[in-house]
This record gives sequence, C-alpha cells and structure tokens, in this order.
Amino acid sequence: MEIAKNRNERSVESKTGNAMKNYLIIYNPDNNSAIINDRIKSLGEYYILKPNHFVVNCVLETAKEVYNSIVKTDFNNLTILVLAFEPVVGQNYWGVDKKELWDWLENHR
Repeated sequence: MEIAKNRNERSVESKTGNAMKNYLIIYNPDNNSAIINDRIKSLGEYYILKPNHFVVNCVLETAKEVYNSIVKTDFNNLTILVLAFEPVVGQNYWGVDKKELWDWLENHR
C-alpha cells in the first residue's frame, strides 16, 4: 500500500481555506494507468487500496470535477467511478484492511 506524503500538515481545510473532501476512485486498469495514476495523485493526499482503487482527499467540490480532472480530453472512454464520502467510523465505512488505511481515513475526516 502506498500512502501519500505530499503535504506537510493535515487539515480539514486547504491552505486556501477550501473544505477538503474525500473521494473513492475506481477505474478500469486496462487503460494507461501510469497517466491516470499521476492525475489522481496530483489531486491531493491519496491512499492506494489496489493499483486501480484510490481514496483521495482534495479541494474539488464534486465527483464530476474529480472525474473531469482525471479524464480531461484524452480518456473520454475511460470506465471510471468517482464517489464522494465522509468517513465516519461505524456509519459509512467498515471493513478489514491494513492499519494504515484506517489511520488515513481517521486523519482525513
């Protein structure tokens, strides 16, 4: 598992004062995953669940904005799902995974 360390401090607001939101991004790995992965990673702090499954914390307001930032004009036929979520333990996420994932979610509420 890879955990992003592209910010020095964690806050529920970005440095510009915009609220941070969480998104689950799943895409078809048959596409050029290096380009797609780079675009996803550029959105903000991220956690990689599987090679084509990301949890991202960023300032974009909607799932459509996240989608457009990834797809741009060159991946119009990409099979992708972007879901916004608010991590509240026991209410809207539950499961079994490595401790790093639970720590990441706890730090990105």
